[in-house]
Amino acid sequence: MTYSVDDARAARIEAAGGPFEFVHQGKTWTLPREFSIDAAEAVDALPGMDSIPGLRALLSALLGEQAEGFNVGSLSGQDLEGLIDAYFDHAGIRLGESSPSPSSSASTARRSKPTSKRSTASTSRASGKARSAGGASKS
Repeated sequence: MTYSVDDARAARIEAAGGPFEFVHQGKTWTLPREFSIDAAEAVDALPGMDSIPGLRALLSALLGEQAEGFNVGSLSGQDLEGLIDAYFDHAGIRLGESSPSPSSSASTARRSKPTSKRSTASTSRASGKARSAGGASKS
């Protein structure tokens, strides 16, 4: 049997609804239904997906050859975030927290030991005054 990556990809894309298209400045642009390895590497190299430079790099990677004619600077930050969110929804991409580990490690916490034998109990103002009156300095 010969596995055809091209045929498998075409079937997945057709079943999922095709590529993502959007209109900007009167022109229709197309983003792939699936992330390419180049786009995935661009995402991995980003300092944070919540940064405008990170979203710009991602959009450029997704646009591929179209990126040369696309003016990312003509988008506002909100435009760019909205576009990426719409693309992720279309592509079924979910970003977020990673899943928790299967089990927690055992606790290694120990109770702390006091470093002083002195009490930290506070005294009332009245008992403090009585001590100072009864303990007047001797000359």
